[in-house]
Amino acid sequence: KREADDNFIINFNSGSGGFFHNAVVTVPADNNTPLDTCVNVDGTDSIGLIGTALFLNLWIQDCAAGDANQGTLATVDISAGAMDINAVPAALDANLASQAPEASGLPPQDWDAINGALPESVADPSFLDSTTFMGAVDPAGGSPFWAGWTLPGTVTGN
Repeated sequence: KREADDNFIINFNSGSGGFFHNAVVTVPADNNTPLDTCVNVDGTDSIGLIGTALFLNLWIQDCAAGDANQGTLATVDISAGAMDINAVPAALDANLASQAPEASGLPPQDWDAINGALPESVADPSFLDSTTFMGAVDPAGGSPFWAGWTLPGTVTGN
């Protein structure tokens, strides 16, 4: 985000939605934009998708700078489309894995069950990994997801 930009991280408007599972949403401590909200849902078209085609599941919500403030989840009531949201510090390690206790030891995602519960979901179980952690990097260690396919020096940890 640009300095002095909007105060949210993810924006849904004009009927946009999506399914976001096992996410760690965070803000660096030295961020120049005063971010304090994870998700902006703007307009009746997008608001109408909450719980059917706009769904948040298994999140670390750390959407404001500083360990004492995890910010606001959304600009509207999104409770019908949000499950297992944890407002805790992301605690990213050098590989950008969340070391928050809430981010690991989870049951694997059952993509078929998700597709059954959310008919708008088209999650492909043969393509998606069923991980037991939140975020893109396994907090148990090993190679980060981006190793070997990003340009050298373009992705770094803390």
